[in-house]
Amino acid sequence: MKQPRPPLVEMRWAMEVRDHQGRLIARESDKSRSYVRAFIDWMYSHFSGAGVALVPDTLGVNRTIANYGAMGSLGPNDNSLYGLVLGTGVAAVLITDNKLGTQIVHGLVANTLDHQLGEVLGETTVGGTRSFKTRRLFVNASGGTITVNECGIYFTSGGFYFCAVRDLVSPAVPIPNGGTATLIYTISISV
Repeated sequence: MKQPRPPLVEMRWAMEVRDHQGRLIARESDKSRSYVRAFIDWMYSHFSGAGVALVPDTLGVNRTIANYGAMGSLGPNDNSLYGLVLGTGVAAVLITDNKLGTQIVHGLVANTLDHQLGEVLGETTVGGTRSFKTRRLFVNASGGTITVNECGIYFTSGGFYFCAVRDLVSPAVPIPNGGTATLIYTISISV
């Protein structure tokens, strides 16, 4: 008798880039393979009801992740401290990563992106798969092209900020001045 397949939890990222006239100029996507330490520590704290000590936040300061409730990952407008994030780093992903290699912070000057309000799109069921999406728009008003090599998800817990996911973007995606990038993470479970 064939054994049933266990449920599959999967995350995928997708990025669409448009020029200053709104024309689609690039579309990349891939499976997310890069959950990092703070993600599993956050889950453990919720399953066990206990805190996890010595978890480096995005500043590299060791904090305790405890069962504070929701994983705050909807980045507010004009804020790059948490939510979906983009970066220019190219170093390999390690389980101990506590931030993107080189995050592109919020701003309207060189080497920054205008971070728009993040959103979660409603959950859906198709066949044996249940999923939802989280999305954020980034506007390049920096005066030059910014090349994205990494993306991820930062979350807030207990007033501190942690990296849950860091994925490399290959091939790299340039965002022209006046253009936009939309990053979407899709989280799903299949039976």
